Formats: sequence, C-alpha cells, structure tokens
Amino acid sequence: MLLSLLLTVTPALLGDGEVRANPPALAPAAQVAPCESLADAPLAAWRLRLLDLAYGAASAMPLEPHVKNRSRAQEGVLVDCLELGLLGTAERFADGIANWRRGAALADLAYRSLESERESDAAHVQRLLDAAQVSLQEQSSDEAQGWRRDRIATKMARVLVQLGELEAAQRLTLGATESELGRVQSELASGLDPEQLGAFRAEVARVVEVGVFEQVQAYLAICVQLHARFYGDAEERARLEQLVAASWTKMPVDLRVRWQLGLGTNALDAGDGESARRLLGQAADLFDDFEWRQARHELPLLADLGRAWVRAGRVEQARALVVRGLARFEAESPRIADIFQAETLRPFAEVLFLMGDREAARELFARVLEVGRQNPNGRPRAEDLAETCRSMARVGCEPTPELWSALVECYAELGAPW
Repeated sequence: MLLSLLLTVTPALLGDGEVRANPPALAPAAQVAPCESLADAPLAAWRLRLLDLAYGAASAMPLEPHVKNRSRAQEGVLVDCLELGLLGTAERFADGIANWRRGAALADLAYRSLESERESDAAHVQRLLDAAQVSLQEQSSDEAQGWRRDRIATKMARVLVQLGELEAAQRLTLGATESELGRVQSELASGLDPEQLGAFRAEVARVVEVGVFEQVQAYLAICVQLHARFYGDAEERARLEQLVAASWTKMPVDLRVRWQLGLGTNALDAGDGESARRLLGQAADLFDDFEWRQARHELPLLADLGRAWVRAGRVEQARALVVRGLARFEAESPRIADIFQAETLRPFAEVLFLMGDREAARELFARVLEVGRQNPNGRPRAEDLAETCRSMARVGCEPTPELWSALVECYAELGAPW
C-alpha cells in the first residue's frame, strides 16, 4: 500500500481491505492548556459580517432535536473561515459546536495552522490536537457510529503526517474505514517522489481491479492531486490523465466529471490554457452524455463547469451554461422539493458574479434567499440562509443595502416550528 512506499512499517494506515474490530486504546485525553487566539487574515468587514450571520443562522437551530443539522451547518461556516484565512474566527466558531464535529473542526484548524510560521501558532497546533483528542475519546465505541471517531481520527492523522509523526498517525487510524482513510492517503501521497510514483500507479491498477468503491474513489482523487504536483513532467502528467480515464468506468458520473474538472483546474493553475480547455471540454462531454433524472443533482455540477470555464477565460461558454441551468430550473422547479430549491439555484449566482455580472448575481442571490424563505419550517430556512451568506462571502459578493435588509429580516424570522 501507499504507506509502504514511504516507510518500512505495516501499511495499516492506508487500509489493506481488513477492518480491525478492536483498534488499540488511545492514550488518556490530554489537558488542553489555554493559549492566545490565532490571528485572522485581513478581510473586508462586510464579508466578516456575512460569515457571522451565517454562523448565527446555523446556531439558531435548537440543539433538540436538530443538533446534527446545527453542527453540520456551523462546521460549514468554519470551513469557509479556514479557506479565507480567518483562523481566529474559526477557533471561536469551533467552540460553539456541540457534537463530534467540534473535534473534526479542531483537527481541521490544526491542519490549517501548520501553514503559519509564527512560533505561537506552532504551539497552538498541539493544543488543538489535544482538544480534538478529547472530543475523539468522548465518542461512542458503537460500531454504527464508528465513522464519527474515524472522521476525527483521520483529520488528526493528516496533521501528524505533516509533522512527520507517521507511526503516531498509523496508530491513531487503525481500524478506520476506507471511506475515511482517503484524507490520510492523500496526505501521504504528497510525499511521493518520482520513483515511488510508478509503484503507486501499479497500486491504483490493483485497487481498481479489486473494485472496492471507497478505495477506488480515494485513489483516483489522489491521482488528480499527483497530476498537479507532477504537472511539469509531461510524460508523468499524461500517464496520470490516462490512468484516471481508464479507471473510472464503474464510478458514478458526477465523480468522473469532478475528477476531470480537477485535472482541468490543475492545468489552469499551471498556466496551461490549451490543456485546460481540452480537459474541461472532456468534462463537459461526460456531463452531456449522461441522462440526468433529477435537476437538483444535475444543476450544481453544471454550475461547477461554468465556474471552470470562467477561470479558463471562456466567459461566453460559462454564460451559455448559466442560461441553460436557469431554464432547466424554471422547467423543473415544481418537481424539486422546496428544501432543495435554493441549493440547486444558488451556484448559478456564484458563476454570474465570477463572470463579472455583478448586478445579475445580486438579483439571483436575492431570489435564492426568497426561495429559501418559503419553507414553513425554521430548520431548512436557517440552513438556506447560512448557505447563502457563506456563498456571498466566499465569492466576494457584497450585498446591496436592500439585500442586507432581506438577509437580516430572514434571520429575524427564524423560529418555531423548527
């Protein structure tokens, strides 16, 4: 397995097809010492306000009976904070998460804190790991809920891999399921050298032949990651592209399109416009060749294609996809459940904004907000409001005064029945 390419120990960290029923007990939970908060990167005040509003909407959901939805929505806001460099805000938000997702969020925060060069932040990484371990040990050992422990453990383990503590990472993830081990596999793959890459390709072929869905999914995602890392090597790049295309025949079309989009994005990041357009065109062909049955599954992926074409400088192609997607939404909206309508429409507002159509984007965001407000129950309204605020903060779309008023009104309306 992949770990054996990096160190001469058992490959258990990456999984070997066997799920161990009795992983070793963890050490006693560490006492988390107080420390100064992490710093936020500079960000416009209105974007911070959007994220605060998103977190407030998520937190408005009562713990009973909505702790799962509430915590998932809170964690989503925290992930955006990490992407925007708001480590201090993310730490504050993590403290408000009530269930196991707090441990997962703390591990994510520790991982992102590794990028900092401040000595105080380096010390904070260990404190965050200690806090995540406390959360890990609070989780039930019930097999049906074991994936929650695995989620926290594998997020912690990828931090340990970055710190060079591979054996500690291995111990932490003994018994983890294949579906959760992917993030650790991905972290380990970042250390492969060109000689090890050949052995990895052979391992991918073996995994594909065995056909365990979670393993194939994880390894093809790693291939996309390695395609970016070795992009400068034309031969290796071509081998990886061919390997991905030859290995996905039994995988769902949405994953195939996303992997192809990933390859195209790698080309864009490398400044290789010609290859990017070829790869994105192949992704578009995959998408069009599939007969989509539900618009709510089709349209967000169509918007992702549009977003990629914007990055590739093909704005008119992106515009055509937006027009196509909005027409499909209008035709299918009566058959889209109300709890899915806003999430189906929202991605096109993002694409419009990235295309430079700022006014049209704000108008569509306002419509998305109204669509989300139609549900009579507070929980889906809270989730949609949080997602809309997150979306605008991510792309950098500042609300108009009228849209601000609508966002605040939507927040004030949250309440029973939940």
